[in-house]
Amino acid sequence: MDTRRGNPREAAIIPGAKSSSVLVIGGGVAGIQASLDLAGSGFPVVLVERSPAIGGTMSRLERVFPARECAMCLLSPRMAEVKRHPGIRLVTMARLEGLAGAPGNFTATVVREPVYVDAARCNGCGLCAANCPVPARPDRHGTVRRAVYAPPAGAFPQAYIIDVARCLHLGAGFGPGPRCGICARICPMQAVDFGRSSEVLSLEVGALILATGFEHFEPSSIPGYHWGEFTAVLTSMEFEQLTAGAPEGPLRRPGDGREVRKIAFVQCVGSRNERIGAGYCSAVCCLNTAKEATLVRERWPQVRCTVFYTDSRASGPDAERGFAAARDMGVRYERCRVGEVTGPDLQLRYVRSDGRVASEAFDLVVLAAGMEPSAGTKAMAAKFGVDLEEHGFVKRTGSIASSALTS
Repeated sequence: MDTRRGNPREAAIIPGAKSSSVLVIGGGVAGIQASLDLAGSGFPVVLVERSPAIGGTMSRLERVFPARECAMCLLSPRMAEVKRHPGIRLVTMARLEGLAGAPGNFTATVVREPVYVDAARCNGCGLCAANCPVPARPDRHGTVRRAVYAPPAGAFPQAYIIDVARCLHLGAGFGPGPRCGICARICPMQAVDFGRSSEVLSLEVGALILATGFEHFEPSSIPGYHWGEFTAVLTSMEFEQLTAGAPEGPLRRPGDGREVRKIAFVQCVGSRNERIGAGYCSAVCCLNTAKEATLVRERWPQVRCTVFYTDSRASGPDAERGFAAARDMGVRYERCRVGEVTGPDLQLRYVRSDGRVASEAFDLVVLAAGMEPSAGTKAMAAKFGVDLEEHGFVKRTGSIASSALTS
């Protein structure tokens, strides 16, 4: 039966189960697709996301490999389906706090933090952000914003978001004096309500899916790269934001606005590094860099791109086509070990494969930051007894063919 028509069938998860509902934790592309697949098969779904909007990392990408397709062209229809599907209940700004029972008969306790902007009322006019007195600054993804800001284009819900930690009305540590509240007073739709409080939801579910995603490694722990100190040293996600929002004309680097003519892409930053406890390969960085370098060459053909790598770990025909496309477009690949980046002209020192030490200046350095287990994954594993492997990712049970099974 087609659940999109509003007639979900009660499908059994486990023989004798009291509930056929499934709780999906995480609203990135994996959680979204899992929710749609389950709801399409007749299972009622509760999708819980800790941030104000679903979409995850993919909502901040311009394109995805290997075909370099528009990321939001793939993601937006899925988010729209989540919004209108009668079999999916979306709960944002929430976390799983407790779990009792057994498979087929769980009681999940979900705590939802207050959402101060009513998505049903917000019309997206932007007056709140335009009048927010908190200075704009980049967040951890490289997006410059104030204490109230719009979610990524295409994300759902599309209501403005208040950053509690920076809000002069809500946040702590801003000193004495009257609270701000400008956004609440200026909103023509009266969508801002600072009187809201947390709520606790008790959900009867038969099964759970953990799709808590990942976090990007922060290169500040590797001092030789000077990330966070040199404005022209970016992570790959920050570079995505820079190029996606770049106006027509030459590509200009953050900070001094100088035209970019040479870019260095440095691989395996925070991956395959036993000294920092990350000896694993993140598996996607090589192809993601090939995608980014190819897009640069397409849009700014005058920009020279060099990829500094130890070896390529991506596999399969799509991977080889991605690397070949990058090389065909003039992307240079330098097999080496990168030592450090020095200023002010971004001299990159590296050891070639033949053992010789070389140095070269670049206008922009892009660090392919590896993936780490999310804080939510670690917290839930500790609380609910989910086994983790040595690097902190959820441990699979059985063979690769049963990779969806955990402890």
